[in-house]
Amino acid sequence: MPIHVTVAWIAGLVGAAMVIIATLVAAFSYNTRTDKPLNRDYSPLTHLVSTLGHRTTPQHTLFNVLMILSAVCFAALVFGIAREVGDDVIKAILSTIAIPSGIAGALVGFYPSGKPSDTSPVHLIFAIFFFMLSAFIVGVFSGYALFDSAPNFPRELGWVGVLPVLACAGNLIVGVVMIIIGDTGWSIPDLSASTTNPPRIMALPTLEWLYIITLNIWVVVMAIHLLSR
Repeated sequence: MPIHVTVAWIAGLVGAAMVIIATLVAAFSYNTRTDKPLNRDYSPLTHLVSTLGHRTTPQHTLFNVLMILSAVCFAALVFGIAREVGDDVIKAILSTIAIPSGIAGALVGFYPSGKPSDTSPVHLIFAIFFFMLSAFIVGVFSGYALFDSAPNFPRELGWVGVLPVLACAGNLIVGVVMIIIGDTGWSIPDLSASTTNPPRIMALPTLEWLYIITLNIWVVVMAIHLLSR
């Protein structure tokens, strides 16, 4: 097995594991707070991913560090996949976008938070860039696997990337609309403390987590495919 393939599948599985561990540990620590907004436990249906990296979450440092490392792992996986792609144009696109996507993802952890109620938009900017670049990577690869004769990648792998691309598009569209209309109620922590009957499902957190989960599934599937070849 070529070294770049070995590095890629290891990076993919390790990166996915770090996302899972970081999420579970940070979510549990968030729920131990005695001052949770609206006294609601963390839920991917009502809380944004950035909530786990916010300074008010007890294990925010661990979460942000693991997110930084997982972004580096994502870039390594994509670069390894690119090396196995037969089409020179697709190879160049994936190789080129892998690095800035990893950098953007890492900077999300370096600059945590980014809620509407926070003053710095830096986290939000890098998060948007990571979402767009990573979804672009998945979309380009999926199109290649679905419509090209890819000897190293069966067509079935292309279908794995459809849902994360759609989830990312939905998340970005909803986010842009809320910014345009001035709606800052993105998640439970952003709602007013006087809010009565806070919702059990909110569009932006749900779509954001849907993307993170389906992207992680794509990463694991691609890593297992590289390992089993």
